[in-house]
Amino acid sequence: QVASIFGGGDSDEEAEEDALVDPQRLLAKKAMEEHSKMKEREMEKQMQEALAQDASVFDYDGVYDEMQRDKQRAEQRVAEKKANRESRYVSALLAKAESRQREQEINYN
Repeated sequence: QVASIFGGGDSDEEAEEDALVDPQRLLAKKAMEEHSKMKEREMEKQMQEALAQDASVFDYDGVYDEMQRDKQRAEQRVAEKKANRESRYVSALLAKAESRQREQEINYN
């Protein structure tokens, strides 16, 4: 086998060879796997307990959809208020424009 230019061979093969040669690494790897499996079982147990307390605890999409519906309802209420609201000044401006128009007609005649 030809050595690499950078001084290392195929890292996957070397890792397997090192694990076979070094029993401490193998034991550490087994311990880490057991620990991760134990954490996984613990998380699964917590998830089951949470589901037992509240069936919708992991219903993220439902919660998001409800938030969006609430937001749309609030926007609709604001839009309805704006649509129903009458302008304060337009009627006064129109009346003033009419009176000016009449004054101009009187002055013209």
